[in-house]
Amino acid sequence: MDTEKLKKRYTKHQQEQHQQMYRAIMTDVYRKIITAVNIETGDDGTKGHEVLKVFHELLKMDEKQYEKQQRFYG
Repeated sequence: MDTEKLKKRYTKHQQEQHQQMYRAIMTDVYRKIITAVNIETGDDGTKGHEVLKVFHELLKMDEKQYEKQQRFYG
């Protein structure tokens, strides 16, 4: 999320509301990803949390780094 764009476009209060909404949505998405991984793997939650760690690392990558990972792992 580009916080600089938010700062230029919205008031402080609107920025805070946007951040709260974003966190709530992402928390729900993350919980559902963990549950989906657990269902598919029959795991107790460990693999689901590991999947999220990898997901976060992928989000941090620039396009070139991501393409390299994609070539190796699909």
